[in-house]
Order: sequence, then C-alpha cells, then structure tokens
Amino acid sequence: MQVPVILHCSATREDHGGVQSILAFHQARDPGLGFDPRFVSFFDRKVTWPGDCHSLAGHGWETVGALRRRFAQAARARPTDVVIYHDALGLDWFAPLDGAARRVVFLHTELANL
Repeated sequence: MQVPVILHCSATREDHGGVQSILAFHQARDPGLGFDPRFVSFFDRKVTWPGDCHSLAGHGWETVGALRRRFAQAARARPTDVVIYHDALGLDWFAPLDGAARRVVFLHTELANL
C-alpha cells in the first residue's frame, strides 16, 4: 500500500512562531499516522529543517509568476495526495499547480471559536 503524501505549504518555517510549531508537530507525527509529510515555504531564504523541506526563497522584488514556476517545479518533483495551505497563503496562486486530489486550508488564529 502506498503511503499518502501530504504537502504542507506556509509562508515561512524558519521564524519559530505558532504556525511553525504546528509544522514541526506534523513533521514529527505524520509518519506515525501513515502519512509522508513534505513542506514548502514561500519566503524562507534558506532551509535548515531536516526532511523533505523546500523553500521558494521568495522576496519582494519578483513576480508571482516566478514563484509559481518554482512551486510547479517543486510539486512535480514528487506527486502529492493532499496539500494543506496554512493560513490560505498562496492558495489562489499555487492550487492549480499542486496536482493534489484534495486541498485543505488551515486558518491559524488566536481568536477562540472563530
């Protein structure tokens, strides 16, 4: 049986905030739940996390098209079953390129019961 691949997409992984804590949790726990986790960040300048992690290394002086090309290349590297867009950032730019059968948007907030 093939292990489902989950791609977690986020703005960053390297700033150690709340979303990054959730990503670390998924990196540690997803394999035990029968998933193969992958991670892509949009704006980290370098990747220091172990495992299948990639950054588009985006910055303010480039076009969305340039980010889309790098995302498409990363998505083609290994097929993905489910993509989770943390905080929905990039959903409208990258969803047509991710090749996933399912997409999930995970909205992170400090407000209870939102």
